[in-house]
Amino acid sequence: MEFIANLFYGILILLDIALWVFMLIVAINGVMTFMTLNPESKFVKFIHRLSNPTLEWVKIKCPKLHHDSIDYSPWAVVVVLLIIKFVVLFPMASLFHR
Repeated sequence: MEFIANLFYGILILLDIALWVFMLIVAINGVMTFMTLNPESKFVKFIHRLSNPTLEWVKIKCPKLHHDSIDYSPWAVVVVLLIIKFVVLFPMASLFHR
């Protein structure tokens, strides 16, 4: 039984790390919207390739997040990811805290 608990805890830790990495990528994309960057840069392409599928979905579902030239969708995604982290993952991980 302890093996299953440790396996579940390990999966929670991996989900937590994945959420933080994706949140960092989306936040970098949000900061990049305020800057003038070379769209041909490998870094810019990499960040857009990872974050744009989620951001495009959010823009379709919530079109009011794009107001004039300001796009708030990256920050909405970061807030949702923080809510998932602190409402779902944190209480589940605290069940295994020894």
